[in-house]
Amino acid sequence: AWLAAWRHAPTPTFIEPFPTVSPGEVGIACGGHSTVLIRYANRSLVCDPMLGTRMGLMRRAAEPGLDEAALAEVDLVLVTHGHGGHLHLPTLRRLPKSATVVVPPRSGNLVAKLGFARVVELAIGTSHSHRGLDVAAAPVRHDVSGDGSACAYVIHGDGPSVFFCGDSGYFSGFAETGRRYHPDIALLPIGGYVPASFRERHLSPLDALYAFEDLGARM
Repeated sequence: AWLAAWRHAPTPTFIEPFPTVSPGEVGIACGGHSTVLIRYANRSLVCDPMLGTRMGLMRRAAEPGLDEAALAEVDLVLVTHGHGGHLHLPTLRRLPKSATVVVPPRSGNLVAKLGFARVVELAIGTSHSHRGLDVAAAPVRHDVSGDGSACAYVIHGDGPSVFFCGDSGYFSGFAETGRRYHPDIALLPIGGYVPASFRERHLSPLDALYAFEDLGARM
């Protein structure tokens, strides 16, 4: 069954037009897996962009919910860690080279040669200001083998603040982030959580609810 599914092309996805985002609002569009486009009235950014149809031997069941045209105006790219489903080099090569890319510590070398205007390594607990947006790096529980590290981000713009996490197990850091940053919206990943040992690195549905409560987010 797995081999048969791998041979079939991903199911087509209809991408609806984005609604207008007014001052004081935020628009969030999910592209599948961890890819999220966040739009404020005067600025847009993308988190963990991955528009490919496969990762190694794993094929997408459905096409991405975002396309290259949707990301044409992005001028800030946030990457949570160096795993291929989050730092996807083929997708990054297709993004505007005028963009600034923010990565965790010891990860800048992974994107340095792609030609972006600026690459910023953001340490946990520090922030980066970019054209009216403020991005802070928050801790996660997700080991990255070899070079690099992992983090989450809290984005403040002209509208509700957003907590974005690419991968993490449940831990006390969510409560610490909630106390420090008070995010309005929490984007939390439910990953591979079976067998139970996988919950060291990924959230189960119940873990995600605990994390949401710890963050104190409204949505």
